[in-house]
Amino acid sequence: MVYTTPWSCIWGLHRGSTKLRLPAIVAIHLSLLAAAPAMGSSPTVHKPKPKVLALHGYVHLRYTNVNSHASTFGIRFLKAQLTWHPVRSLKIYSQLAYLYGTHNVDDNRVWLEDMWAQHRLLAGTVKFGQLKPSFGLENMQPATTLLTMDRAAVSTDLAPNGGFSHSFGRDIGAQYQQGRPADGQFTLGLFAGTGSGSEAPMRATGLVTLHGIKQWELHSAKLQLGLSAAFRHDENVNFSKALPSTSILNTSHFHGSDQRYNAEMLATSGNWRLQSEVAYAMFTRGSGIRNIEAYGAYAELACRPSRCFEMVLKAETYDPDTRIAVRETLHDYTFGVNIHLPGFRHKLMLDYVLKSGASSNVIQVQYQHTY
Repeated sequence: MVYTTPWSCIWGLHRGSTKLRLPAIVAIHLSLLAAAPAMGSSPTVHKPKPKVLALHGYVHLRYTNVNSHASTFGIRFLKAQLTWHPVRSLKIYSQLAYLYGTHNVDDNRVWLEDMWAQHRLLAGTVKFGQLKPSFGLENMQPATTLLTMDRAAVSTDLAPNGGFSHSFGRDIGAQYQQGRPADGQFTLGLFAGTGSGSEAPMRATGLVTLHGIKQWELHSAKLQLGLSAAFRHDENVNFSKALPSTSILNTSHFHGSDQRYNAEMLATSGNWRLQSEVAYAMFTRGSGIRNIEAYGAYAELACRPSRCFEMVLKAETYDPDTRIAVRETLHDYTFGVNIHLPGFRHKLMLDYVLKSGASSNVIQVQYQHTY
């Protein structure tokens, strides 16, 4: 097992060549554990302090059956998250991820997903390092809080780094956030634009992201609305995984620019919850060459009649090229049941997915344990 991270600015090595053995990973995290008591110590403090060092994470064990004959079982994700507060105004966060049995290129390797620092600045906070650019609602929700096992295709593929190999949606850069959702929250980000883990050579002159949300509350009901936008100049970027069936348009070596827009809505009232998003993206390649326009949306309705039981219905659609009829246009429906076991560190999820295309019936069972 090897540990791979492309973040050359941390380890001081050339991008794409960084591979560390698992003992090195453990040593790095143990060194932080050993150093934290000394570095976090201070004279008598009269106000409550955040916990200096916290280690937490989760594991997802998933069984998948496709069309009643093709079955897989594996570790969908095993994650370890380390949060460190050396001083009150500074937060340092890292997250490691391991996958096994998922039958993709990320299997049986330990990945550094996140490594960032956050510091108070003016009336908000600035976060810099390797992180996920703020864009959309479901894309930013932790996997442990999702009501279905997988995010909608529009949330993953039309996110700024959707489809980039080994990136897990992360990028290298910085973002500034100000305000609370109840008062109006705004986030501005500036990133490299090529993803944090792509092994293929890609070049972009930068990615700018904007995300704003506003929340209203009336008695037991809440409504949250949000808008996101992202802009990038592409010099050699691979969009082929995010835009299936567009390889004839040379999306694996895309030159031009892309812009993305997302509108989100979240409404809760009593035991009911409704969440929805609509996203649009345009990929421009210059005069005389046809642009690519992609569109997607989903709606998710959930009812939780008791603390331990939850029912979910989700419908989604995604069209990677609205100008032509392609067989990859997606129309999926998910029927889910979630059972929260005593202690709420354990959750059992059962999803039945009616998919368009060859994989027409998918049954998934997932066990989640958080620590």
